[in-house]
Amino acid sequence: MSWQVDARRYTAKEGALVLRTAEPTPGTEHLQRLLAERLNQITLPAPVLGLRLRSLETQVL
Repeated sequence: MSWQVDARRYTAKEGALVLRTAEPTPGTEHLQRLLAERLNQITLPAPVLGLRLRSLETQVL
């Protein structure tokens, strides 16, 4: 997941968070819990203007 922050409030305009699972998972429930846990551990430096979620590697189950 990557994000863009309000440049008027912070000098760095972008940030990223990498999510990985140990094994392929058929549903999104595990990814949702993992993402929620990781987002709870970070503090964004400014209001977020946009989010982007990309899958860099997928496997057929």
